[in-house]
Amino acid sequence: MFKTQVTDRLLRAARRSLGMLKSINPTRQAASLGRQNRLVRQALLELDAALEKGDIARLEYLLGLLHLSYTFLDETTGQRVHQKLGPVLRKIYQRGGNDLEARTASTAPLAYFVSYPRSGNTLATRLAAKATQGQVFSAMTEGYAPFSKCIYPKNYPLPRLIKDHVAHPHYRNDRCVLVVRDGRDTVISLAFMTLQNGLHNFANKSELAEFIRWASKSYVFGDWATHAGNLMQLLTGPDKLLVRYEDLVASEKPFLGIVDFFDPGNRLPRTHLSRLFTDRDMVAERIKSRPDVNAQWGFGRTFEPDSMFHEWSLNRQGSSWRQAWDAAAKRAFHETGATELLMEFGYETDPDWWRH
Repeated sequence: MFKTQVTDRLLRAARRSLGMLKSINPTRQAASLGRQNRLVRQALLELDAALEKGDIARLEYLLGLLHLSYTFLDETTGQRVHQKLGPVLRKIYQRGGNDLEARTASTAPLAYFVSYPRSGNTLATRLAAKATQGQVFSAMTEGYAPFSKCIYPKNYPLPRLIKDHVAHPHYRNDRCVLVVRDGRDTVISLAFMTLQNGLHNFANKSELAEFIRWASKSYVFGDWATHAGNLMQLLTGPDKLLVRYEDLVASEKPFLGIVDFFDPGNRLPRTHLSRLFTDRDMVAERIKSRPDVNAQWGFGRTFEPDSMFHEWSLNRQGSSWRQAWDAAAKRAFHETGATELLMEFGYETDPDWWRH
């Protein structure tokens, strides 16, 4: 009885998706839609045949592919596909087959990329996606191209890199790239981003300690120390790769390690990967060319010497916390429990650094 109900829901969802998506003109949009458009066309071509044959496994695959394309489809068709199909597909896939505690299995490379915000996750995922022709998804519901263990096809046709800022315990048995950065540099970059988002008004060096306390109590992802502790817990599970941001920007070796870990057995030419790493700054250059993004990232802006962002703006990829932190900020950061984690990740050797 339950299987019949699931089959009926699959068929109804497939018919609804087919009706809405057939109004897309793939040929006209091909130049701008790129790879994602080809996936949509693939689903459209096969959906009729799967419906006719009653191939439930194939329908699951096609509907999952379309679900993972929601954000893209919404932007390009204006039909609000996500709102119309979302509730239906959630009911279909939330039937116990993809337990949050289970390992995420996939025939194509799949891994979670987890970091505290402003720690280099975007760089790591974009570089790895370029190298493997993969797609970047978000494990956060408010993010782009949302991904969930409860709603995904195991036989998705491309590698998937799922970005998250929460080190969930249920990732313990999944393949994960864990990206960490010295929290003392991360904090300043985070302060700028959250200031731009209107979440607080801390901007002067003398207010950095207040920002650190604010993040501990009010920031959605909490403080750096708590997050770093959760990363350490995940490291005890299988298939985990820890990458320090500072190492990632310094040489190609950590990047090559990410590709081999994410896509084991790949035969990608090392010369190709080296070229991708050398061209990594093109990501920042593209960001700088977009005025709408510049406001968020602050490229091209100048800050007064008493601003906590003055040194950071002059050396974004490097370390500038020593010039920006006063004694109160050091103490506040230490009191979150950060010192022990700084030493665990090799960022500090002196347990009394915060006293100097």
